[in-house]
Amino acid sequence: MAEIPVIDLRLAGSSPEESARLRAACERLGCFRVTGHGVPAGLLAEMKAAVRALFDLPDDAKRRNADVIPGSGYVPPSAANPLYEAFGLLDAAAPADVDAFCARLDAPPHVRLVTPHTCRTKKSRLFMVLSFAPTLRGAGGSLRP
Repeated sequence: MAEIPVIDLRLAGSSPEESARLRAACERLGCFRVTGHGVPAGLLAEMKAAVRALFDLPDDAKRRNADVIPGSGYVPPSAANPLYEAFGLLDAAAPADVDAFCARLDAPPHVRLVTPHTCRTKKSRLFMVLSFAPTLRGAGGSLRP
């Protein structure tokens, strides 16, 4: 299995080597782990718990996240791509869209409290946290956000 590269965002704009690693990670794997992003540890922990709670929902609840944009929504792991699972959210920076997303999934209370609050106060950072908190499943167990 390929190792997921670690990219330091503090260096990505100023270091040609780190910028090259970022580009290679995007081209080769399409994902990477981020450091140097400036997101407070407490916010990361809250968002990881919220994301974990969403992915731990029963399949019938997750499948209610359908057609957010026509043809989009919940994507379950598949035989062709067993390591990928995703939700569709129209605009993570729009509290109304986040509220609708949580209501449609009947999200647990802590997800409903953390996610909209974070959207209103940390808009640019929320996108980064959600984007880099995928669920990865492997034969030896699971790595979860």
